[in-house]
Amino acid sequence: MTLAKKALVIGDTLQIEPIWSIPTTVDIGNLIQTEIISSTNIQNDYEQVKELGKLASIGSVMLTAQQTCRYQYDADLARGLWLYEHRRCYDQIIGYCNELCYKGKLKPMRGLAPNNLLPSIGYLHISGVCQNKASGSKHNLTEAETIATWLLAHKEKLEQHYYPKKLHEIIAVVTPFTGQVTAIKKACLKHGLDTQKTGLTVGTVHSLQGAERLVVIFSPTYSKHLDGRFIDNNNSMLNVAVSRAKDSFLVFGDMDQFEIAKKTSLKSPRGLLASLLSSEGKLQFELTQRQDLGQSDFLRYANEHDKFLLERALAKATEQVQIVSPWINLNRIKEIGALDAMCQAIQRGVDITIYTDKDFNEKKLGSVQLKQLIAILNQYGIQVFCIHRIHSKLVLVDDSIYCVGSFNWFSAFRKETHEFYRYETSYVYTGDRVAKEIKTEREILEQRKISIY
Repeated sequence: MTLAKKALVIGDTLQIEPIWSIPTTVDIGNLIQTEIISSTNIQNDYEQVKELGKLASIGSVMLTAQQTCRYQYDADLARGLWLYEHRRCYDQIIGYCNELCYKGKLKPMRGLAPNNLLPSIGYLHISGVCQNKASGSKHNLTEAETIATWLLAHKEKLEQHYYPKKLHEIIAVVTPFTGQVTAIKKACLKHGLDTQKTGLTVGTVHSLQGAERLVVIFSPTYSKHLDGRFIDNNNSMLNVAVSRAKDSFLVFGDMDQFEIAKKTSLKSPRGLLASLLSSEGKLQFELTQRQDLGQSDFLRYANEHDKFLLERALAKATEQVQIVSPWINLNRIKEIGALDAMCQAIQRGVDITIYTDKDFNEKKLGSVQLKQLIAILNQYGIQVFCIHRIHSKLVLVDDSIYCVGSFNWFSAFRKETHEFYRYETSYVYTGDRVAKEIKTEREILEQRKISIY
């Protein structure tokens, strides 16, 4: 740069930053030694140099160029010439980035997404667990396994839809952690999809910087067991991840973690994304077994779920039962015998609590009817709490039974001939490992409850 008379610097400081090797402490020491900043006013002087973009620990050529450029078209944005028109993503996708980083200044030019094979912004809720690796990185094996099996299950359909493109040209999987990159690649290889041979991109968000795919899967890795604020530390991670997707941006992870982030701050990267993940973008896919919880029983169809609920959960509980069902239907509760079973459990001194989705039920029943339904259940001694956007469908029994799946316990149609009858599955975990998981789920439910009528 010192040899140039003029410089044209092209880039975006709101995308992924450079990777610096100089720690802040060393940078400050050098600045003091060279008398660039004062040893008596370190913090103030350091912040001034930081704004110039010239620090060895956090600076960049792009930031320096912005600070020295005399041209500023828009006072709301950084100095320099901005390219406002965006043509890669459908409007719904780039709308997230526009609100997160660009103050609504971008002009989406591609248009709204048509009724495509996949939603423009969608999600698959995965009830996994984030774990720390010995290397210091993180992984979520359930998330990795689900992504691998989903890719194999949808490979043919995706390639037919986007013919003549192959899977590696259509889709990319990105994540914040190298540990999760390894986990996803191993899971893919186990299922017969060699990411190295096929050229399928599975990497950290940096791997798609400057690139694009028709579909991007984001694996957040974090679960309700570990706070995911690392993703919120800088807007650039999700800004890059989302803006790489032309047709569809899909989140494969623990949606409860995103909902908690939204409750904390709607303007955080995770909170803003959670507000865009509507039920219309929900993907359906069979759950993957949690290996960290040990062996499990597998429930299929409504009759197996009802038998478990009545004979194992409610009949054998000694202290407490929590049932998480997005919709509740009093007639359905009575038909399957659940009301009588809950009343009998209450008479034995068991606390029974139902968690349900406020928005889903109010949309179907109306606010007045929902209040009446909850009042009726309360009369039987059953506690009912509402939550915004339930993703997990659970039955928690004492500290000994943890059941998770896709079954709507108190609203699903039981007759196979009914048009809305669905094949649903759940895993029932027991044993020494489940107590901690049950405790975590109860804490999250307690945090997320919004009202009791």
